[in-house]
Amino acid sequence: MSYIIDNCTLTAIFRHYYPESFPNFWIKFENLIGEQKIASVREVKKEIEYLKRGDSLEEWTKNNPSFFHDPTVSELNLITKIYSVRHFKQNMDKRKFLQGGPFADPFLIAKAMNN
Repeated sequence: MSYIIDNCTLTAIFRHYYPESFPNFWIKFENLIGEQKIASVREVKKEIEYLKRGDSLEEWTKNNPSFFHDPTVSELNLITKIYSVRHFKQNMDKRKFLQGGPFADPFLIAKAMNN
């Protein structure tokens, strides 16, 4: 895996790169996905679904579940290590934590570190 994509990157892509205006971008984007050079994590999918925007990104997310990887055991171990450091634990958005909302950052970091 060369690139691990966050929610904000996917949002920007779908907000600014319309398929009818940028067909070459979408061809390359889909090729990178097919070559497994670009992916995201399950928690990003949950963030997108949690927002319930009803937009093309939400629809694409539903149609491309394999783009969003479940964490491996080694990634879960890395997340545990990340949050064993007090400084990193404080970076978690308290609202997301208290309300049970998705929080993708540690999963993205662990996926990137594991690749």
